[in-house]
Amino acid sequence: MKSRTLTRKKLFVLLASFFLSSCASTSFEDFEIKNLAKSEAGKIYELVVASQLESVKALMVKLYRKNPRELRKAAAGINLDTRLAQIFGDNGPHWIHAELEGKASITALELAFNESYTGDRVFAFTVGLGSMIMESYDNNHEFFVLDHISSQKIYDSARNIEIANWRLNNKRLPNSGLMLLSNSYGPDEINISYDRLINRIIDYQDLVVDILGGGSSRRIESSVLKLATAVFIPI
Repeated sequence: MKSRTLTRKKLFVLLASFFLSSCASTSFEDFEIKNLAKSEAGKIYELVVASQLESVKALMVKLYRKNPRELRKAAAGINLDTRLAQIFGDNGPHWIHAELEGKASITALELAFNESYTGDRVFAFTVGLGSMIMESYDNNHEFFVLDHISSQKIYDSARNIEIANWRLNNKRLPNSGLMLLSNSYGPDEINISYDRLINRIIDYQDLVVDILGGGSSRRIESSVLKLATAVFIPI
């Protein structure tokens, strides 16, 4: 928990420095979120959303490289580039796909870890993760009026990402291995880059919650997650 808090401080200082003319002489401890102008906060939210989508895209690439069998489940002619274009096209993210029966957000995440699902789990995971994050921002990429942004939705989405990460590391097929390969902890290889990337996504969501709730009486309903039995929270 301490390391997560330190990371969020660093993220906040990094983002705030783009907009505070006095940032060179202002420490994090001296800065109060409530003093951040709405126009400045809007720019921060736009940066966060763009960064989150880039992180989801990077995670998708990493998962396909680790799980090439999932890409082979796609239709003939589909490769990594066409998969990326299906979701992250030139006209913006596209979350609804017949291949997933129109499922997105937490229903697509559930599909990715469903024992009976025979389709491309990386595709379902990416669509679910990306669309859920965007759902927490009411699918906005630009922010002009900020009052409608729900800190509760963003907080809940962060907890859902923690659940998704636990399942990524632990969910197995009956009498078989992990549904999706990611981090490695073996004697010959230690690779926790997937955890680092996902934790960065969580940190950014929690950072926005801090900004929205800073200096206010806004109440965030929190819960202690037992990740092994937790269910995704509707956004």
